[in-house]
Amino acid sequence: MKHQKTNNKTNNKTNNKTKKGFTKMKTSTTFTKNVLIAAVLFTLFACFTLSLKAQYSQQWVNNISNAVTNNGVHSVTDPAGNIYVGNGNKLVKFNHTGAQLFSNTYNGMSIMAIQEDSNYIYVSGRVSNTEIFLKKINYNGTEVFNKSINMPGNYVGILSIAVESTGNIYVAGFKSPSGDFANGLLIKFDQNGNQLWESSDYRAPITKVMLDDQGNVYIGGVHSSPYSTHHKHFVYKYNSAGTRIWSTSGTEGATSRIDMVATWYGNVFLVSNNGIFRYIGDGSLYWSNTAFNGSTITVDNDGYVIAAGIVYNASSSNDVCTIKLDINGNEIWRKIYSGPALGADYPSKIAINNTNTIYVTGSSQQYGQFNDIFMLRYLHNGQLMSTHTYNNPSNLSDDATGLSLINNISAVVTGFSGSDVIVIKYADITGITSQNEIPEGFSLKQNYPNPFNPNTKIVFSIAKATFVKMAVYDITGKEVEVLVNENLGAGSFEVDFNASKLTSGVYFCKVTAGEFTDTKKMILSK
Repeated sequence: MKHQKTNNKTNNKTNNKTKKGFTKMKTSTTFTKNVLIAAVLFTLFACFTLSLKAQYSQQWVNNISNAVTNNGVHSVTDPAGNIYVGNGNKLVKFNHTGAQLFSNTYNGMSIMAIQEDSNYIYVSGRVSNTEIFLKKINYNGTEVFNKSINMPGNYVGILSIAVESTGNIYVAGFKSPSGDFANGLLIKFDQNGNQLWESSDYRAPITKVMLDDQGNVYIGGVHSSPYSTHHKHFVYKYNSAGTRIWSTSGTEGATSRIDMVATWYGNVFLVSNNGIFRYIGDGSLYWSNTAFNGSTITVDNDGYVIAAGIVYNASSSNDVCTIKLDINGNEIWRKIYSGPALGADYPSKIAINNTNTIYVTGSSQQYGQFNDIFMLRYLHNGQLMSTHTYNNPSNLSDDATGLSLINNISAVVTGFSGSDVIVIKYADITGITSQNEIPEGFSLKQNYPNPFNPNTKIVFSIAKATFVKMAVYDITGKEVEVLVNENLGAGSFEVDFNASKLTSGVYFCKVTAGEFTDTKKMILSK
């Protein structure tokens, strides 16, 4: 089938611009066009083209049976859209369609933390009550190294992993030299698994370790003691050699859960049940918002702080509260989510994509019954884009514990469903509202508008179900954005591309669908 390129505008000036932006490829056919023919074809196209509607929906659900429910579900994704899920002694890899690619069983080990970085997956936890382990594996599941360290005492565990750009690895958690309290534990390994240094000079488990863009190390947790109820969060900063630069602690009232993120110039944003706190480069407290009961936090691409927590409603139950603050702690907006029943709602994870779309997942209690999983999406201005809930067909209890984004398009929620681990993938594509017409061939239309700044739309059609990849490349051939990386059914699809993070210039959009490949030139003019 031949495809006549058209444009929403029909004046001569616009049509001339469109011709200049059109690049002939091997799979394309050129036509002699004039305004009259273009107008006629546009009318026919308008009559027979299927209407498109943006959809964000559940793509698939998968399970890992016989979950270890007291040890959490730990998950990461890689740049190709594969998902790695750890629970108990199992590490399972799913591809973007939900197919299981491998399942590794590590006998005698308990996975407590997982991280992805630079073509490797890092898995850590404990072998026994007095021994920890760190594994580095490649994307195929092949082990690069396995390191075990015996820790004298009663109990040990690893709760967080961070990886330097050089490949050095930090693991953080706790060790308990006696039965009364736990010390924090921070260990640095080189890229081959050799231990470089260890620090454990704090009387509290470390629940988060992270790095800033200068290679400094930050750890956080909550000071607690069996002899006191005066709990405070803490933050320590180290250089890469393990020398402490500063330490600080918050006000009393924190529980055992904190979340934090390190950003530019040594700024640290931390959230706990007793507030949101910003610490600046020298460790001093710059501002705090102690009226917020939070559990998860992130910073968007423009430097705004996004956090999720709970508020109490008129029924004395919990609703989910998502707030946005500027860099000085001023509240921009807050949004409340109340689940479909009267039970309590709790957020567990928050994430941001490259267009500052906000994703929040957690659990909603069906009053007096089991929990369901929810996921929310907000625009940067706080407008609710969509709400999604999952209830196991057998009406078992469902709880979300993890959230990852794939190529800034799809979201993966992990957690528990009854006695299984559950993995749910949601995808943002433009679907067809009518299934009465199927394209006769494959086609990629020129993006519109073109030139653009910074948003443009790209429409393509596929004649049969196949795997589709749509990617954007710069003038040197470097891939700068993956827009679609999914199995799609036959139909026409529209993709929104936001290039706000790219510089002005010429870019190429390439679509590969089975044996079909086509490329269009796009001009970003800021």
